[in-house]
Amino acid sequence: MPDTFSLIKLTANSLSIYRNLHRDPVIADMIALIDCESVDRLAFLWGRMFEGLSRSKFYANFADYVFDKALYDENVFTKAASRNLYIALPKLIRSAAQRDLTALGLLASVSSEELKSRYREKFPSDGEAISLLPDWVNKNNKYDVKTPWGDDIQKMADFVRHHGCGNMARCETLRFCPDAEDFLRPAPFTDPVSLSKLTAYPQEKQRLIENTETLLEARPAAHVLLYGGRGAGKTSLVRALVNEYKGRGLRLIEMGLQSLPYADALLEKISSSPLKVILFFDDLTPDADLSSLSGLMAALPANAVVYATASRPLDRPEPPEPGEELRPGGSPAAALAQLFGEAIVLPGLGAAELSDLAAKLCADRGLAIDPARLEAAVPRWCARRGTSTPRSIRQLVDAIDASLSRGQSFPDLL
Repeated sequence: MPDTFSLIKLTANSLSIYRNLHRDPVIADMIALIDCESVDRLAFLWGRMFEGLSRSKFYANFADYVFDKALYDENVFTKAASRNLYIALPKLIRSAAQRDLTALGLLASVSSEELKSRYREKFPSDGEAISLLPDWVNKNNKYDVKTPWGDDIQKMADFVRHHGCGNMARCETLRFCPDAEDFLRPAPFTDPVSLSKLTAYPQEKQRLIENTETLLEARPAAHVLLYGGRGAGKTSLVRALVNEYKGRGLRLIEMGLQSLPYADALLEKISSSPLKVILFFDDLTPDADLSSLSGLMAALPANAVVYATASRPLDRPEPPEPGEELRPGGSPAAALAQLFGEAIVLPGLGAAELSDLAAKLCADRGLAIDPARLEAAVPRWCARRGTSTPRSIRQLVDAIDASLSRGQSFPDLL
């Protein structure tokens, strides 16, 4: 009969449904660590494995690391479970998935001290050096998991049915990268802005919230074009929606028009997911080729909509005046607006609105500023920078905050 370590390595090497996990460098190094033929190889793999583990959000907890990888893996079992078709899978597939989870649980249970003891016996002259190798945790802290892990397969299926699988389940903001094998990548930058902090356009914000909640309630929602000058906060508003509703299954996928010819696989992935998805196109221009975007909208599954922003004028060179409605004409820019079920305009702000916004931002930060002085500062600041937008007001408040923290008076900035 094989010893315990041989059994763990054999079962880990023979993963089938969860074979993707062999590509994970930490897991691959751990499998290799179980049977090293030289102390030099042992030291190299041990150091590399621990370095990779320590860079993860689980630091030195190997058990949580492995379970997290299994929980979000995208495979034939999790894809079926995300569509509530787990029971419809052939019994042999379900059994293989259960067996893989048990094998991963065995691998995750290997302790650093057990391995050190194994190799002190194998390489007695290097026992002291082996004892100094770093330790990891081999018990789940974040996740409440049964032992063996395969006994929790129904709980895993239920999780995936509600949260989906792969990067869409793990990350609220993603980027479509059609040239990559894993074409949905976590976005390199996520804005932590919250809806409650975006106070400049309450009516327009409410319209966008209501449309997004319609999507979350699995009712037909409109595609939305957000139009306004640069710095109005169009992109921040969309990102704040995702931060607000990610717990209800909302996801944002950043796209470019150039990627649309390769979107078939993306649409298939979205349609099989229980999540609700915003496909986001930032800063569309009126002269863009809209035929592919129109085709995308026609092909979208019911759990997805398109949100886009545009800073260029829709039918004239200036941004709309405060309170003015969007009235597209027959220009190419108007065709862009007419593609969408709803066009929301973020108009230029008046002097009083800019001052109110500055006062709210100062209050949020606890900055004690005389209202009259702040009101006088706002137009001077905007005039110097040639722009009167929420972004320029945030920059003013940033400058005030920095100035006061240095013991300076904020009028010195102007």
